[in-house]
Amino acid sequence: MSKTISVRVAPMSGRASGGQRDHDLRNPKKTPDYVDQSKKHLNSVIIKTPRPSTIRDEIAANRLAAGQQKLRADASTTIAGIITFGTEAQATIQNLPKHAQDDLFKKVATRVARESKRDLLGLVVHRDESAIHAHFTLRGYRLENGREQAPRLTPTDLKRLQDVVAEEVKHLGIERGTPKAERQARGDSLDKIIHRSVAELHADLPKELAALSEKRDYYAVLLAKAETKLQTETAKAEALEKRISVYEHRISDLSQTIEQKELRLKQIEASQEKRASDYLKSIKAPLEPMKTVRVEVIESKGLLTTKTNEYNVISVDEAKRYVAQVEAREQAMSRQLIEVFDAGNEKERELKAKIEEIKDVIKNDPEIMRILDRQKQELAIETAAKPRDIDYGHER
Repeated sequence: MSKTISVRVAPMSGRASGGQRDHDLRNPKKTPDYVDQSKKHLNSVIIKTPRPSTIRDEIAANRLAAGQQKLRADASTTIAGIITFGTEAQATIQNLPKHAQDDLFKKVATRVARESKRDLLGLVVHRDESAIHAHFTLRGYRLENGREQAPRLTPTDLKRLQDVVAEEVKHLGIERGTPKAERQARGDSLDKIIHRSVAELHADLPKELAALSEKRDYYAVLLAKAETKLQTETAKAEALEKRISVYEHRISDLSQTIEQKELRLKQIEASQEKRASDYLKSIKAPLEPMKTVRVEVIESKGLLTTKTNEYNVISVDEAKRYVAQVEAREQAMSRQLIEVFDAGNEKERELKAKIEEIKDVIKNDPEIMRILDRQKQELAIETAAKPRDIDYGHER
């Protein structure tokens, strides 16, 4: 038969500890369906468990003061425990007055805390489920010489806990349960072991089914939320792809415009050079020739002969006219050259300004810059992945 006591413990992080606290203290928003609401007033809150954040803050502060490593986010700051009885032992406990039941649960929880060398932070007796039981909370860390330590409970420690809690209830004829491995080792038949487990399940099955149903509903809600989020994210991804496509086309158009403007700029520069060259060639043509007068000059005169020679000479007025013509032509040439280069420079400035304006549009658009960065990264990856020629050297 099962006139036995059992204690189970498990380390918990802050979040899990908060959920266990809500269960223990019967948070109205998180009370399971298998709880008999008409019996909630029969429960006993012997020690109200502190909030997990309070426990964590205390441990973290002590570790900081001792110069220890920062407390991890998933650190097990508490140990949750439950005290249960076999089917026959339950009847024995139920026959005790309520205050005697509370005292007994407190003795057992205190003994567990003392054996595990941890502080007892919470103790609640539940009488609103299929079988009476108690939940207790131990401090996950223990303070030793100013330092917070969290030694693990070994299988030997857990076995020892079953022994010591049985000592606290042996006066009621309740004993420690025999481990399944020992029963098999001593030759107990398998059907007896299974029958005994099924008998215990009769009391726990309703609440386990309710708990599973609650979990199923919880995960169904999570699934619905995940599906909704997936649809939303899919729609966002599709919209983003469209935006990327629009910006890629915009980048392509702007790049083509820049190329066209730069080509036009080169054409203007080439045109300027050609016009200037053609003009310089044109001014190399000879000016209107100067008018000359043929005169005869006596170079030597003797007694019998006279030597003469003819020369073409320019009059002073003709020379002045020619000089004036050259100066006028040079001035005209200078003016025309200035006009040619001024016109070309103005167009060049306009095109450069337009190109810079387009580049500013690209730089000031974060979406375009992100796409360009992505393209650069893809190009870098492709370049890095491209096989390289290997130089094996040459024989000498």
